[in-house]
Amino acid sequence: MERLIIVITALLFTISSVIAGTTGKIAGRVFDARTKEPLVGANVYLEGTNIGASTDADGEFYMINVPVGTYT
Repeated sequence: MERLIIVITALLFTISSVIAGTTGKIAGRVFDARTKEPLVGANVYLEGTNIGASTDADGEFYMINVPVGTYT
């Protein structure tokens, strides 16, 4: 019985690690290069995908469920 509990626990950790590693999130802040003021309502997107976000009142954006990979 104890061995079964250990196996089930190990499986749960493995499954949760795999699920957690399939997507990520990206956050950032967009501001005017000259004035350093935040840009409100700017559209930010990952080129070659349909993933994007708009900046809020502080110039901040958040993208969730981003597939694992390298983006430029």
